[in-house]
Amino acid sequence: MEATTDLKVAQTSRPVIDSLENSKEEFKALIDRMNNDVQSLSQQVRMADDSSDPEVIGRINKLKLNSKQLQDLLSKMETMDETAWEVARPAAELAYEKASAASQ
Repeated sequence: MEATTDLKVAQTSRPVIDSLENSKEEFKALIDRMNNDVQSLSQQVRMADDSSDPEVIGRINKLKLNSKQLQDLLSKMETMDETAWEVARPAAELAYEKASAASQ
């Protein structure tokens, strides 16, 4: 499933956030990828029975935070028209870039 999500991200990735519909797809793909990374890292922590690794725990928390921010923006995007999108687009681009960097 992770390969499928990575493929979706690769297929939908554009240099910048563009139209509202394309941006929704980009947000969904990145959210899926981040959630998969959280699950994988959480499983590693459980299997290692070592919840004291601050680097891994910090990465999990960072991914969760950025995923939640993208989910909140995506919810708002679902009710936007193109005019509202043009106003919200700069903030959405910034949030997307930040979340994308966090998932690297």
